[in-house]
Amino acid sequence: MSDWDAAWLVGLLEGEGCFGLRQDNRPGRRPTISVKLQMCDEDVVQRAHKFMGAETAVLDRQTAKPHWSDAYEVAVYGVRAEELMRAVLPHMGNRRSAKIRECLGATNLSHHPKVPKAGEVTL
Repeated sequence: MSDWDAAWLVGLLEGEGCFGLRQDNRPGRRPTISVKLQMCDEDVVQRAHKFMGAETAVLDRQTAKPHWSDAYEVAVYGVRAEELMRAVLPHMGNRRSAKIRECLGATNLSHHPKVPKAGEVTL
């Protein structure tokens, strides 16, 4: 990716991106981090898909209201989300930087080796 392409992606994610930390309270589940982008411009989402290294781009039809436009989404999770967060962090504004730091500061993430709880024996 060229410097121009990286700058384009950083700007797009600053304005339209979502940096997430999902805590799953079901037994045995660990938190997951993600970087998502959703918008109505398919060509923009396809370009972001290429630069983000995402596996798939998904068409999400908003059928609840017929007058809504189709929304296109791309997302990365786990290791790829962490790599992307670390790459864009220095270029983000205060609000997004704080959210990225929160995500990266989470412990026992699903893509990291499992950290045993106190007293737990692992084989």
